Amino acid sequence: MVICGLAILLFLLLVVSNKIIEYNARGKVFGTIHDIPKSEYAIVLGTNPRLESGKDNPYFVTRIDAAVKLYTSGKVKYLIMSGNDKNGEFNEPHEMKIAAVKKGVPAKSIILDAHCKRTYDTILRAKLIYHLKSFIVVSQKFHNERAVYLANKNGLEVVGYNAKDIDGYFSFKTRTREYFARIRAFSDGIFNPKPYSLQIDSVAFRQFFR
Repeated sequence: MVICGLAILLFLLLVVSNKIIEYNARGKVFGTIHDIPKSEYAIVLGTNPRLESGKDNPYFVTRIDAAVKLYTSGKVKYLIMSGNDKNGEFNEPHEMKIAAVKKGVPAKSIILDAHCKRTYDTILRAKLIYHLKSFIVVSQKFHNERAVYLANKNGLEVVGYNAKDIDGYFSFKTRTREYFARIRAFSDGIFNPKPYSLQIDSVAFRQFFR
């Protein structure tokens, strides 16, 4: 009986959090470059550059492509590469910078934020450290919806630019995890916990506040 009740509660949380986040993102996430408004900064949400198999991570590749397109189209002046540098194998922001520079973005236009273990950290650090009030987030649509929700709950005006989505089994696993990530995001929007870290690197500090 208790297990059944918990299962029903979990299902309701999945449904409610998903619907609220999707509703909040209406008109705030864009799939075409012409529709998205200009902003000084775009934050590219981090992910590993390669899969466990050693192959290129398609989510990484398409996010970089989207970020480069934003920059070269004149929609943003700077890219903030967000992610984690302590996963034991990859420094996500550094790898993202290397990939973007190879595609033509000047290194001076890229800022690294390597103290973000999750999307919530990225949003809070943008507000509390960089004092941003508005910006563009770059990721796949489902991820952008969650990021925009968290940003709006923290009083920020944020829109998302959607990188190309990924099909197949790999996408199915990611989407399944996303449902549970939305429950946590819904909780974060209510309880507003502290971010993982408020540390800022001296290089990033000088570059951002130049």
